[in-house]
Order: sequence, then structure tokens, then C-alpha cells
Amino acid sequence: AITAASGTCLVTKPGGHAWIVASNADHGRVLHTTDYGATWSVDTLPLTTRAGSGPQSITFRDATHGMALGGGTAAQPGDAFTATTSDGGKSWVARTTVPLKTGAWGGVYVPNAKRPTAVVVGPAGAVWSRDDGATWTPIDSLNYWSVGFASPRAGWAVGTQGRITKLSGF
Repeated sequence: AITAASGTCLVTKPGGHAWIVASNADHGRVLHTTDYGATWSVDTLPLTTRAGSGPQSITFRDATHGMALGGGTAAQPGDAFTATTSDGGKSWVARTTVPLKTGAWGGVYVPNAKRPTAVVVGPAGAVWSRDDGATWTPIDSLNYWSVGFASPRAGWAVGTQGRITKLSGF
């Protein structure tokens, strides 16, 4: 089942690459194509899954370096909700989970940032990382459901009650 309402459960890159995160009660999965969807591979993610929580978002800064993120209404302290890959998604390594109570509900790499920068959001706020999820820096604690960037100077996080927050300077 694909569970993300953030719209960030799918990412595409040039050359026919696409990745989708999905989960069931037992495993988080990432589906990957390198040929515009003609064929797909399926790999297991080291993310916590249970009813109400699991993989929510996937982002890639290029065809090899990516991050899978998770969370949900059943998130608990100690859950693993961040994993990275440096081989296009063939293997995944669990990282420090985002410091948001319900985990990540959306996340993206900022395009053309001076240093690779990921911005992640959830109902408990927004955070960013410049080291592929090894450490996280808080932005705020407002409720967000999705995030997107056009450039390092033009990003937006959106949340409940019509909230739109402009993010820049990455």
C-alpha cells in the first residue's frame, strides 16, 4: 500500500529513473525503474512499519544518492524512519531518525543547493540535514504535510488550515 498523502512517495530523475515507497505491516519497500517503467525492481527498506506508520516519502539528489523517510500516526520513540542509499536504491542504511514526534510525512532534497540539503516535514514541524540524515537541525514546530523546492531560495512547506511557509537560504 502506498500511504503518503504528501505527494512525495514518488520521485523521478532523468534517464527513466523513478522510485516509489510503499509498505505493508511487515516491510517497507522501494520500487525502482531505470527504463521509464517498463521493468521494476523491489527492495526492502530498514524502516519501521506497523498499521498507521511506515514509509511516507522518498527523495533523490541524483540517480544514486537518495533518502527514504517514514512516520505516521502510530510512530513511537525509537522507530527507524530514515534510511539512505548511495547506489540508486539497491541497498539502504538506517540513519538517525528525524527529530519529529510522528516522523516524516514529506521530504525533499533542495535542488542546486551549495551542499546536499534535505528538508523534511511532519505534523510536529520541519527539519533539515546537510549530511544525508546523520544529523538534523530544527526549522520550526508547526504542522506540515508536504514540502517542495524550486531552488535553494524558493521552497514551500504546506500544512493544516491552509498554512504555507516559504523556505529559503539553503
